Amino acid sequence: MLHITRRSLLYGLTTFVVLICLSLSISLASSPKASAQANATVTHTFSGTVTSWSDNSLFAGPASQTITSTVSYDSTTGAVTAFSFPPFQLTDPATGNTITVSLPSGATPTGTFDATTGAFTVTTPLELQNVPLFGTVTTSPITLSTENSISPPDGNTYAGSREDASGNITVVGQTSFTDIITVNIWIRIVGVVS
Repeated sequence: MLHITRRSLLYGLTTFVVLICLSLSISLASSPKASAQANATVTHTFSGTVTSWSDNSLFAGPASQTITSTVSYDSTTGAVTAFSFPPFQLTDPATGNTITVSLPSGATPTGTFDATTGAFTVTTPLELQNVPLFGTVTTSPITLSTENSISPPDGNTYAGSREDASGNITVVGQTSFTDIITVNIWIRIVGVVS
């Protein structure tokens, strides 16, 4: 009787240890930290020309400037994990007015990139400085996308285009800000991803 009890105890202890090890293995494999390690962050540079229009006669545009931005995304989910660019200036050719465009402090851009199709979307507010009559303003979030099209006041329609085999890509979007009146802004960026 004592021999059976020891065997049962040894069997039960062994089973318990195996179950604990199995539980720990499953828990570690499914933990967010383990998942994050399995996903790779890919970072690209997006260099090109940004063109902007508005329905404000003091800065109607089109105003253009070369820019370079950095985009990082999760290679598994396609989620954009970082998007940034140094502040740049746009000068209206008709009025000579110059505004500075940057990301607002604390802004966290969101979006997706599909490496298979080349489709890209990023959404973020913009900070505009030296806007005639308004000074510094923050726009509503703009969604710049290869899937969008815009029709600014120049009467043309501009469509986005997905990244091709050579890295060429175009993103477009529309936003606005309100300070006594609402000012609409249209943006197109034509560039190359490297």
